Amino acid sequence: MRRLLLTLLASGLAVAACGGDDGGETAGSDPSTTTTTAPDGSTTTTEPRPVDSTFVPEDVDALCADLEGLADIDPDADPTQAQVDRLRVIADTAPSGVAEPLLDVATFGQLAVDAGATVDSLPEDAAAIQGAAVEAATILIAYGNEACGIDVPLFDAIAGV
Repeated sequence: MRRLLLTLLASGLAVAACGGDDGGETAGSDPSTTTTTAPDGSTTTTEPRPVDSTFVPEDVDALCADLEGLADIDPDADPTQAQVDRLRVIADTAPSGVAEPLLDVATFGQLAVDAGATVDSLPEDAAAIQGAAVEAATILIAYGNEACGIDVPLFDAIAGV
């Protein structure tokens, strides 16, 4: 059932993240912010994440290896606590520009782990958590492709790619 929940959440937000004239993503009054409208009509405004300039090139190889290790997570299966914890461990050593998106994806995974068998057990901020995870997965896809030359199916599934 959690897999269904995760699929429903991911599908609903993927549609909302497509933008268009029906809400979706729009630039706020500050051009550096993005406002996302969830299927339930709630909105979330996000600001760009800062970049950590202390991250040295040698660390990129280690981070890429860690991210590549996430490719074994099946996005069609129920997330496990161990998988969520893996994301958090990688985030602990990553620069903020990657750590924060990893933590957003981990929070979304935790939502699915904690939801149990019913949609009624979702917290009120589930749409906001979902929106942050979609944005985060998009950032992680770009980082994985550009810095590492890898593709992580989990991030693709969350982002709706």
